[in-house]
Amino acid sequence: MLCSFKSFVRGYKDAKTKKLKYLEAIKLMVAENRESLEIDYEDLASENGEQNICYFLPEAPVQVLRYLDRAVTEVTLSLFPFFPRIAPEVKIRIRGLPVEEDIRMLRQLHLNMLIRTSGVVTVTTGLLISSN
Repeated sequence: MLCSFKSFVRGYKDAKTKKLKYLEAIKLMVAENRESLEIDYEDLASENGEQNICYFLPEAPVQVLRYLDRAVTEVTLSLFPFFPRIAPEVKIRIRGLPVEEDIRMLRQLHLNMLIRTSGVVTVTTGLLISSN
């Protein structure tokens, strides 16, 4: 998974501009002293992407994101050896998950899963424990 994601980051070309999308994003990230890189889910799921990562990502996000962080950090260090002065590692952010859950519909089954949600929290209440 590590090698395939590294090659995805190094070689994925934007369909419109034909430029290396994520290498350009890494350069911009370093220039702005940021430590996170946004990856589009649609790019991962495309035929030029890494569909196997899309399969495991929603079910085991902690483990998969740990590998992706490491892979992008290694790519960044190969381009910018002094990056550790900015941050110890690069954090991946996944943007554009296809399924969106309403914030009121979140339940225990969503724990430890990568989900996309919408809604605004205006009031919070205490934890309601059911005896079912």
